[in-house]
Amino acid sequence: MRQMRWLLAVVILAGWMGTAFGQNFAVIGAEQFFKLDWGAGERQGRPNVYGSLLNDWGFPATRIMLKVESLDAAGRIVNTTAGYVAGQVTPGTRVYFEVPVPAAVPSYRVSVWSFDWIQTPGGDRR
Repeated sequence: MRQMRWLLAVVILAGWMGTAFGQNFAVIGAEQFFKLDWGAGERQGRPNVYGSLLNDWGFPATRIMLKVESLDAAGRIVNTTAGYVAGQVTPGTRVYFEVPVPAAVPSYRVSVWSFDWIQTPGGDRR
């Protein structure tokens, strides 16, 4: 419960501080813009989710926040963790990400939680 309050505070603060045009929070249908591949593993003995994100749209994106849901054996969400994709992701580019998670579980679900488009004059608007 404490982690959820902290996560909510981070999301609210990020929305308050965000100044880029085109900010998108809790995007439904983000899979039309981004493709995710991920797996579960460990780094230095601690569980994590790692993978890559492909920007499959016509604008560069930044401040990409991922939502990692930890699922129990029955498929119920037991924890939600936020992670970020570093830097700017230009169209057609694939970037690596790694999100530490609190405990290893049978499976995870990863989705794009929020992002900002970087819109420039003459940009591709597929």
